[in-house]
Amino acid sequence: MSKFILTFAVSVIIFSCNDCRYYAKEFKKRQFVIIVREKYIHDYKQITIEGVDLTGKKALFDEVGFRDLYDMVEVGDTLRKELETADIRIFRKDTSFVCSWYCNGQIVK
Repeated sequence: MSKFILTFAVSVIIFSCNDCRYYAKEFKKRQFVIIVREKYIHDYKQITIEGVDLTGKKALFDEVGFRDLYDMVEVGDTLRKELETADIRIFRKDTSFVCSWYCNGQIVK
């Protein structure tokens, strides 16, 4: 049984590393602006950020691979994601940050 678990875990790691570029490519097709109201972590990888968009409608960012974003963002910040980029920009009253998507230790452009 433990041999199966080890094999499964290694397979998940290998396939998830190969798939990160695919997910980044799909993520580049999205665009959003979210004013952060709440943030939390589902597990060690997946973060959720809840807020509102510029029209006041509920907005949700629920992704794997952005652990740095969770640590950087605060309630009240504005997240902005443009088309054709994997970067998320964080805007605060007095400063801004960029959180990039990393795949195999390299920034996805």
